[in-house]
Amino acid sequence: MQEVVFTELENSAIEGCLHLKGKDMLTQARPVHALPELLVRSIQIGSHEWNLFFYKEFEELLFAQEELTPEARKVLFTHAELEVPDYRLQVDVGSVALLLVRKKELRELRLYTPRLGQELFLLHELRVDDLQGEMTRSYDILKAHTEACTFMAGKEFPTALEIITEEKKLWNPLKVEVSDKVKLHNQEILQGLLVELNRYRAPLFEKISDVGLGLTANYALLRVHLLKFLAILPSLDHDKSGVEVKRLLLEALRRLLTDSDYAAFMGKTGQDKALPPFLHWAVKIGSGLFGLIPAGLLATWVRASVKTMARRFIA
Repeated sequence: MQEVVFTELENSAIEGCLHLKGKDMLTQARPVHALPELLVRSIQIGSHEWNLFFYKEFEELLFAQEELTPEARKVLFTHAELEVPDYRLQVDVGSVALLLVRKKELRELRLYTPRLGQELFLLHELRVDDLQGEMTRSYDILKAHTEACTFMAGKEFPTALEIITEEKKLWNPLKVEVSDKVKLHNQEILQGLLVELNRYRAPLFEKISDVGLGLTANYALLRVHLLKFLAILPSLDHDKSGVEVKRLLLEALRRLLTDSDYAAFMGKTGQDKALPPFLHWAVKIGSGLFGLIPAGLLATWVRASVKTMARRFIA
């Protein structure tokens, strides 16, 4: 095994850590040396000078021989020239994800780590009381840089549609001025729709289906057995006589009553509670009546009812 040799500085750091215990180790091990260095460069975009704020570790990504790299130039110039309100947006510069803040009135472009991950971690973990001298100043600069991003009002940001439309110079339907004639025509159409809605009266089947949907939403037992039967029904198209449809429907109702009796015996509550007495007797009477109806007639009625309800929701 190769011998590991530590430098004098590493040995002293290890010995210092060995003497720390518990909270002391956490306090003294805080990364006070990890504050990023914020740089500011003036760049010419169009006829205006913009200030670009970025960390020193981003310098090689953004600049080559004191000039912006093609990737950085494309991203920064594109967002600086957009005629939209200020915003923050995650961008890719040379396949590296960065958070960009654009402030047009101040002529500022600020770059951060994705989702402010590094900034928020450092500001949360570091204690100002532990910092001294230059470190305090670096902390204040980082805090001000972060607040320049976090204090922006998100509700005023442009939408993705507005940004892409402006970037690609597309036709923006949101900026089209609607004439008074069009507005008046829209109001007439709206009034007509309201009249038709107020005139509408739900048929009996729709009212019954609304009640049924309300019950299935309140009782898990009813919902589970109903959905099981509906899931099997499409696979029974081969059953021209309706025997299988009738058998499975009666079986679903029988199991529903059995599970309801068990839920009542166990005293279950909430979604798993037993059916109320009126619904329990309705299912029991319905099961008996369905047993007397010929299989072909019952299957035709079940399929027609399911198709009518499905057509209502699909439409």
